[in-house]
Amino acid sequence: MRFDKAKAVRAAEKHLSQGKIAAAIQEYRRIAEHDPKDFAALNTLGDLYVRAEKPADAIACFTRVAEHYRTQGFTLKAIAMYKKIQRLDPTALDVADKLGTLYEQQGLIVEARQQYMLMADAYTQAGQRRKALEVLRRIADLDPQNAEIRLKLAQSYAHEGLRFDAAEAYVQAGANLLAQKAYERALDAYNQAYGLDPLNQEALSGLVSAYCGLGLAHDAAEILERAIADDPENAELRAMLVRAYLEAEEIEAAERVAKDLFARESHSYTALIEVARFYLRRGDAARAVCLLAQVIEPALAARDEETLEGLLHHSLECDPEQIEALRLLVRIYTWQRDDERLRATLERLVEAAREQGLAEEEQSALAHLARLSTEEAVSNNHAPKSADEVEYTAFRLEDSASGFESAVTPDLAFGWEAVGFDSNIDGVAEIATPNLQSFEDALASSSEVARREKLLQQELESVDYYLTQGYVDIARDTLDLLEQQFGPHASIAERRARLAQATATPADSEVEYGAIPAEEVGLIEAIVAEAAPDPPQLAAEKRANGHGPTIDPGFAALLDEFRAELGEDEPAASPSDYETHYNLGVAYKEMDLLDEAIEEFQKAIALTAPQDGTPRYLQCCNLLGHCFMQKGMPRVAAMWFKRGLDAPGHSEDEYQALRYELGNAYEQMGDIERAIEVFSEVYGINVSYRGVGERLRELQSQRNLTK
Repeated sequence: MRFDKAKAVRAAEKHLSQGKIAAAIQEYRRIAEHDPKDFAALNTLGDLYVRAEKPADAIACFTRVAEHYRTQGFTLKAIAMYKKIQRLDPTALDVADKLGTLYEQQGLIVEARQQYMLMADAYTQAGQRRKALEVLRRIADLDPQNAEIRLKLAQSYAHEGLRFDAAEAYVQAGANLLAQKAYERALDAYNQAYGLDPLNQEALSGLVSAYCGLGLAHDAAEILERAIADDPENAELRAMLVRAYLEAEEIEAAERVAKDLFARESHSYTALIEVARFYLRRGDAARAVCLLAQVIEPALAARDEETLEGLLHHSLECDPEQIEALRLLVRIYTWQRDDERLRATLERLVEAAREQGLAEEEQSALAHLARLSTEEAVSNNHAPKSADEVEYTAFRLEDSASGFESAVTPDLAFGWEAVGFDSNIDGVAEIATPNLQSFEDALASSSEVARREKLLQQELESVDYYLTQGYVDIARDTLDLLEQQFGPHASIAERRARLAQATATPADSEVEYGAIPAEEVGLIEAIVAEAAPDPPQLAAEKRANGHGPTIDPGFAALLDEFRAELGEDEPAASPSDYETHYNLGVAYKEMDLLDEAIEEFQKAIALTAPQDGTPRYLQCCNLLGHCFMQKGMPRVAAMWFKRGLDAPGHSEDEYQALRYELGNAYEQMGDIERAIEVFSEVYGINVSYRGVGERLRELQSQRNLTK
């Protein structure tokens, strides 16, 4: 027999209206079994299991829904579902783990920390210190610039004998401290790391930087000399030693080490470049250029010609007629095939050689100019008409002694190849438009139309029930399905309007009402503070009863220090935090997690201001009011509705909605006079607003009966 889902939903709703929870559970189980993808039904089934005091069954339902949301990328809904699970089982570490990860993805660092600290506490209580340390590392990674947290983590690793992990954490802390120019503390962190792992070159490099920052480069050089003696083939150590000697301004020692390093590994030419740079700062251009001449070929091979060119121009600023610098520039421009700058440099070289009486150098430069002119002439399809067109007679075209060979330069074809593109832009394909069927095919008979209309109205009756019972998720999903099945329809649009009204987030109002009496303000604030939910504590029963393994006092103390450090340095809120907290609050509210929703809306409103030019403040006031109304706390709700009305700069429709809600709050408080006052103002602005006229008549009748 074919399963009739709509019939099962109606049966379940009937059972619920009669308070028959067990019977409703059976119907929703059938729905979930026949349609495993109906996650709204599965969520409702979980809620019914909670009401029936069957937490294990509820958790099974909620877990399936949560995993669906998580894998589909609906992070906020997944968080809301996992919070429902955590409320039922605060000791579930896998739930805390997933919540922490989801919070981290949303950038909610504080919330992620809370979940991870719950895990760390639980693992510590269970004596699983290695797992606790792994969680602490995840907490440290949430704020990678926080050196203090990283130092606490390093101490924890060291306490457990995990010296390599501790060394890595100390190195990361040292790097953060170096960035802050806290050189003494950075030096201490790197010393700790180096003591734990003498082969850790990051630690050694950090030591060098910290010593140099403190003006103690000589000490760094001594440490590096000892390290090289133990590991003479280590090129990185020699590069660090060059840097240390340069910082100590021991240029000869730096040059010695750099030359030794270059002789061992030609790709380490950058050390010699740094020494050359130092010579230039001292004004010794000749020594600098001499070093650059040694590294020009590997530097060109590494496409580092810009660095060389900049240093050579700097040397020519010191000594404009320096022959060797000009030769090296000729080599670079020949490599680059930059004929314009090559010609200018050759002409400059000719003049410098002539001034210094270097006839052979001058002759070689002229020969190079002649070859350049000949090549240009050939490339332009004409040869020189006479010898007068070139400024030379019978000079050799090669002069290996001068360093200007006419050898073919390396093939740089990869830089000259033309990239082929299809230039035919006229043949753009036409986009085929769908072949639409005529509406006559869909409406073949009036009887079919009547049948579909009747079926739609039956389904809409279910939506009406969902709206009445507050099952907004189910109502929304059902309307989506009906619109897919029946297309746009006035009755569907009407239900969507009701749904929007049920979950509306009206804006603020400028209308001022009499302040809540002073004696009530303290009471309301106390209620708000009391209503703020505490975070769940993992393994609470075990701790209270003294069960579980004995905790290492030393590790527990480190964990307390770690926690204290977290409390002292909360990350600054980012512009996206409001949206995250607000949207998460909406997700919680839709799933009836009112305490969690209130907490998120309170965090969101703290990131706004009544006059910030956005509807954010008013939205939070409205939703906080609705949450407290659902919790049966109309006094607190009235406070939030009034705050929304006091916020300037919003539309009259938004203020009207808040006035109406404030009237509801006063009515629930039993304050008939103030309810009548507020509803009268709503009536005065719009007599047909949400049946306000009937509400006023009812309230006035109640007042007359009590007189």
